[in-house]
Amino acid sequence: MKGRLSILFLIFIPIFFYSLTLRGYSGNLNTEKAMIDYTNGRIGEIALGPFESSHETSPYVFMLSMLQNHTISLPKGFADFGVPDIGYHNSKFYSFFPPGVPIIIMPLYIIGSYFNLGQLISYLTIPLLAVGILILLYLISFQIFGVSKALALIPPLVFAFGSTSWSYAITIYQHIPSVFLMLFSYYLVWRYSRGSPYGPYLAVLIWFCYGISIFFDYPNAFLLAPVILYFFIISFRLQPTGNQHTFSFRPVFLYSSIIFIIIFGSLFYYNYKVFGDWKQLHNTLSMYTGDNLQTLQNNERMAPVLAPDKIRRLMIFKENNLLLGIRVLLFSKERGLLYYSPIYILCLLGLYLGRKKMNIHTMTIVGLILMNLVLYASQTDTLGGRAFGPRYIIPMMAALSLFVPYIFTNTRTLFYKIIFLVFYIFSSAIALGGALTSNMLRKADESISLGLPYDYGYNFNLLVQNKSGSFIYNNFFIDDISLVHYFFVIYGLLLVTVIFVLFILPRYEECDTADTEILGDTGDSPQ
Repeated sequence: MKGRLSILFLIFIPIFFYSLTLRGYSGNLNTEKAMIDYTNGRIGEIALGPFESSHETSPYVFMLSMLQNHTISLPKGFADFGVPDIGYHNSKFYSFFPPGVPIIIMPLYIIGSYFNLGQLISYLTIPLLAVGILILLYLISFQIFGVSKALALIPPLVFAFGSTSWSYAITIYQHIPSVFLMLFSYYLVWRYSRGSPYGPYLAVLIWFCYGISIFFDYPNAFLLAPVILYFFIISFRLQPTGNQHTFSFRPVFLYSSIIFIIIFGSLFYYNYKVFGDWKQLHNTLSMYTGDNLQTLQNNERMAPVLAPDKIRRLMIFKENNLLLGIRVLLFSKERGLLYYSPIYILCLLGLYLGRKKMNIHTMTIVGLILMNLVLYASQTDTLGGRAFGPRYIIPMMAALSLFVPYIFTNTRTLFYKIIFLVFYIFSSAIALGGALTSNMLRKADESISLGLPYDYGYNFNLLVQNKSGSFIYNNFFIDDISLVHYFFVIYGLLLVTVIFVLFILPRYEECDTADTEILGDTGDSPQ
């Protein structure tokens, strides 16, 4: 497949599948009355859809407040809709989330609001960024890892539809924008390392991505650090001078860092202007739960103290949590990556098989994987609250998927393609089950007390009960077919797509390669 066709494939096919599962609501939902009506209408029901958790409601009302009231603080009605991810400070309400996601969903909300589909169209921002991730995974696989164009399509398919990232690409969590900035900055560093004439501009853009990522999720300051280390190392050059070699350093690394200093400084300025303290972050405010306003007001009259929930959210890099956190994030029935997405067993095998091909470019990817795992395994809330799968390691899922092509280039290809398909059938079924139903999977103790499964069995129960958050299904198909039938239609189309990429496309590429050898190079080879 030609490079341009591959890109088009990675644009239209994922948008098709994401659209079928996108969580949405007919209307703009932009007033306190509309929010009250929406909430009252869901009492006694399973709260599926675009506002099933405060992880959606809190950034959404943050966006509305900026757009309508031109302020960061929230009206009380908006705050009540966003609890418990709402903070209270100086007699005002704020979202726990930094402004990155609310700002990027605003343009599409404005467009969608003209058609009374503001909420739905604003949510489309995240799938579009997810498509950007898939294109980056393809380019990294083909251009940096050096795999064929057909095999380079496999990592995007693994990440998009073989992992639980699917559930978070169709709603407004911060993970997909973070992964996009991580991979984009990594790709820019590689382009910079190639001696591009646009090197200074690439350097500025790398620092910009790093700085702006913190406005999406504060831990991104650590998560993207391996990319900056990669950028620093690649700025050194070993040059032959006669019989010796000398090191040189590209000073553009230092000059361009001014953009990061400006952005990072603006974070402190933002904190000072909003909260009156440059060290104060959104997610360390005292928590407003909807029924503790009097307590919060009384506390503010007293000497300021560090609230217990504030202390809890600051606890990261705790060595005592690390081993347990790794077990929870990788192996547990409650959140384990290999339990929810067994296809990553093959990704780990690919990482092992590709160990002899490691260089500075691939080692940086390994660094990103380890940083993500250690960062979240060593914090207090490893589970990530109510969540479908290990949402905290979605960046790791993207990076790890890059190694799966190695199982085809270093082993008996047909045998491992069959094994891959078996693992993908299982993983994509779980991913689709979550995408069509809910991300609100309770923790084990809570689920057991209610007599409910605490793994993806809960999502398949919802599937059988016809409970879905999909806008397309709920508005166009709910009266005609069951959700189970809808699931199998999407699932069948997805498996046909994967089989095409896995078994048919490589043969087409072999013929295309043979024609190229006869007619001459077309220039469409890796850089």
